[in-house]
Amino acid sequence: MIKEALNLDHLGKKKIGGGLITIEMSLDKTPHKTVHRPFEEEVRRDVVCPHCGLDQSVYGLATWCSDCGEDIFLTHVRAELSVVQTMLEDIQGRRERLGGRVAAKDIENCLEDIVSIFEVVLKAFVVRYKLCRGLSYKNIDQMRKKMGIHSGILVDQLISLK
Repeated sequence: MIKEALNLDHLGKKKIGGGLITIEMSLDKTPHKTVHRPFEEEVRRDVVCPHCGLDQSVYGLATWCSDCGEDIFLTHVRAELSVVQTMLEDIQGRRERLGGRVAAKDIENCLEDIVSIFEVVLKAFVVRYKLCRGLSYKNIDQMRKKMGIHSGILVDQLISLK
């Protein structure tokens, strides 16, 4: 069907032009590799707003419900902590199936995740506190850089706090 639609010859090829610019097309009949699920699906977090019940997918940090606008930051944090808890609950099984070194690495990774979550929460709370105390956006941006919040996304979301 593609061969006919593109008017390819019996070898599955077609040449357009022939002067200064030439375009050649060919139909590759070899099967392609299986397409795998996108990586984004692995980092997607499904969060239910405790205020309006909207079930939403988040790729990153959920600060506000996209439907009712209520603060769901801690709901997202709980979901992240739940993943760590699930990993820790399977440590013994991983030790039995994959060995002690894998289980130890899992514990190390969980600790790193907890520290990262704690750091994000503290940064968010400091920015919120400063916003509520009337700190200017310029000062918040300077403070953000000192705190190492380089993306600005968290601050931009928190600045919308009224």
